[in-house]
Amino acid sequence: MPIVDAVRRWMSDLRFTGGRKNELDTERSSERASAQHPIRPRTDREYVDYVNQRYDWWYQWRYPYEANWYLDVAFYLGLQWHEWNEIYRTLREPRAPSWRVRYIANLIMPAVETLVGQFQRGQPQLSCVPKQSPSNRSYVDARIGDKVLKGLWEPLHMADAFQEVLYWTAITGHAYLKTSWDPTMGDAVTVPGFPPFFPGEIALYPMGPFSILVPPYLKSPLRDASEMMEVRMYDVEHIRQLYPEIADKIKPDTDSERPTAFEERLVSLISPIGYTGYGKSDIGQRRKVLVKELWQEPQVLMADEREEFPDGRVTVIVSGELAHVANNPYKALPYVGLRGKVIPGRWTGGSLVDQLIGIQRNYNRTRSDVIESRMLCSRPMINVEKDHGITKPIAEPGKWLERKKGWAEPRFLDPPRMSDYHVKDIADTREDMQSVTQQRETTRGTLPAAATSGIAINFLQESDKLPLNPLAVRLASVYSEVGTRIIAIARQFYTEPRLITIAGEGHDFEVVEFLGDQHPTELRVRCSVESVMPESRTARQARVQEAVAAGILDPIKHRTMILRILQFGDVDLVWEMQDAHTQKARRENRMLAAGQLRMVDSFDDDEAHMLEHDMLRTSPQYEEMPPQTRAIIDAHCDMHLERLARLMGMGTGVAPIAPGAPPAGAGGVPPAAAPGGL
Repeated sequence: MPIVDAVRRWMSDLRFTGGRKNELDTERSSERASAQHPIRPRTDREYVDYVNQRYDWWYQWRYPYEANWYLDVAFYLGLQWHEWNEIYRTLREPRAPSWRVRYIANLIMPAVETLVGQFQRGQPQLSCVPKQSPSNRSYVDARIGDKVLKGLWEPLHMADAFQEVLYWTAITGHAYLKTSWDPTMGDAVTVPGFPPFFPGEIALYPMGPFSILVPPYLKSPLRDASEMMEVRMYDVEHIRQLYPEIADKIKPDTDSERPTAFEERLVSLISPIGYTGYGKSDIGQRRKVLVKELWQEPQVLMADEREEFPDGRVTVIVSGELAHVANNPYKALPYVGLRGKVIPGRWTGGSLVDQLIGIQRNYNRTRSDVIESRMLCSRPMINVEKDHGITKPIAEPGKWLERKKGWAEPRFLDPPRMSDYHVKDIADTREDMQSVTQQRETTRGTLPAAATSGIAINFLQESDKLPLNPLAVRLASVYSEVGTRIIAIARQFYTEPRLITIAGEGHDFEVVEFLGDQHPTELRVRCSVESVMPESRTARQARVQEAVAAGILDPIKHRTMILRILQFGDVDLVWEMQDAHTQKARRENRMLAAGQLRMVDSFDDDEAHMLEHDMLRTSPQYEEMPPQTRAIIDAHCDMHLERLARLMGMGTGVAPIAPGAPPAGAGGVPPAAAPGGL
């Protein structure tokens, strides 16, 4: 009777008219009312019922969108003859005769790859600014925050996380990124006599629309949401380790009709048969359990609840048991959302795949008709009288066909000639695909013959990027919000000094020590939209060449800036040859800032060194240094200035010296007038 039960569930969900309709409406109305105005939960069972009520109510609102999301994923994977079966809630390919051609030319996947690739050409430029009134201390903390973000970019795999978010957004229309603190991550610390432990680390979790439930009343961007629920399947053993108090009560989920077990459905979308479902024994063997995390801000809680949970509340339900309820450790919802195409009045966004499904279907259908016509031309139908004696037609060359006397000779039937509209329809469909995806000549890397200057290339690319501007603005906002939360979590949870390595140009690197208590300034992160917008390297090179030709950039004086703009693939040797003195001066800056006096070497380029040292002396960090440290930096700069003066023949009657000669004093000893008698 499973089919009958499924039909009954389907009819009740769609609220078909009948004797059960009024009763269902009454039950659902009471559930919604209790979810909107809940009673303050106090016991474990009340917390479980409280979360489950919200889960049922929110999921019912999201239910109509899921079929479209599954269809989007299927078309992206190339399963483009599938259809959604509402009764079984599965994707299936309808049956067809064996001779029916179902040709698939997946034009959707490269369109998605192109869109994601346009926003992954470079690393976004993130900068920290203080939230409160500016001061030297806040500026110093902001610059350290910049270095922390740059140093954490690779260890946190931020590029991979944002890439997955972009893929989810292009395919299903919206995605989420969770920023949190995971105490089980980080490099293991070993202490003699004790088992190794993990200090914890910031974690980024990209998620698709299947993992998150939002309130039905949310009609605006996700940043305005005051409560959200994360619903995902986890390994049973992992959850038992996280919540040992209820470990004996956590059991594998055996509900084969679990609607949110999307992981099982997506994994099964790997063959033309589509998702066929998992039985209870299959899910039991996989040992998965459904975990519900309800995150709420203080404004949705009652007055007495806000006294207990001043920063909001997080409630975790596992296997129908209360696993965790506590004050929100992040003082905000840990989720950041990104929409693809904005639909006013609705949080769920439109996706690129949504716009391409109809075009892709028409393209596959037309190509299939052409292939069927070609097959019919190569092996046409045969007109044969009944009982002619030929058992079956054979297309083998030179094969003898015997038939009874007196019967007409079999003859081929001429297949109908395909019209020119079929060929034209294929070309028109591809043009429609390019128009919807905004993949013009410049996007595909083809430039008109007349467009040779950087201005012309930029003009073409600017017009080509106009449709991407709205998404770029939203993506820059997501970068900013995620960066702000990363800095906030680092200030809160980095309770011991963390050494963060920052890779520079060439082989240069910098190590920054960060301790949350030492940087009390609250920071917010900004991301410029220009750094997110895609730009061709060819256009950058042409623009730099024109700037050099016009005298705006000097190839010698601005060589470092030019190399950064051009972004060569392998510039290690270039950096070593061109900026060796700059890198050495930066290393000296770090040692001088630590209170270590550095001598001036005979081979130093004084002008390059003074440029870097003056950048340090004009920064807010210099103003916050102790007087002794500033005196050490000034003494080192005086050595360079003295040698420059002698080199140029200036000073108080001192004769010019040869380039590269050390300053006054044997062996590079600093002048006697150095601060502190050094």
